[in-house]
Amino acid sequence: MLSRPIELGLSLFVVLFALFLWLVLIPFGIDAPSSMRSILLSPRFWPTILAAGLLLLGVILGVATLRRKTRDGHDLFEPFTRSEYVRLAGFVVLLAVYFEAISWIGMIWSSVLCFAAVVFLTGAKNKAVGLCCALLLPIVLFGFFYHVAGVNIPQSELLRLP
Repeated sequence: MLSRPIELGLSLFVVLFALFLWLVLIPFGIDAPSSMRSILLSPRFWPTILAAGLLLLGVILGVATLRRKTRDGHDLFEPFTRSEYVRLAGFVVLLAVYFEAISWIGMIWSSVLCFAAVVFLTGAKNKAVGLCCALLLPIVLFGFFYHVAGVNIPQSELLRLP
């Protein structure tokens, strides 16, 4: 029965963090020119979408936790095993390496490598599809943001896309 309070605390944290992003950090921390020709190109647009998504997911997690049935007073979910903690630590290390790799090889290629590592770290069944997405998705997103939206994406001097 221990996981229910943990999940409720996590959902409350996610909701409060999303509200902090939406009401404080985005309005006061991100400068947006008033003469934006499109709201989709505003620097505040995607962080606001992220905050709204986090808020929605936090509420869904809380409601799902409260509605979950128990069996004889015990949760139906099993606690984490050692391998799951190792996998979680692997994700944290992967995010730190990804953050550092952006300055070395640029955002596109570090995203390709990070996505590919996530495919293997999660134990995806169809690794070929995952690796194709890992290669194509960052490149297609770069094409959209750089060539269509006019957003400069960090690239390295060695591995540049046109």
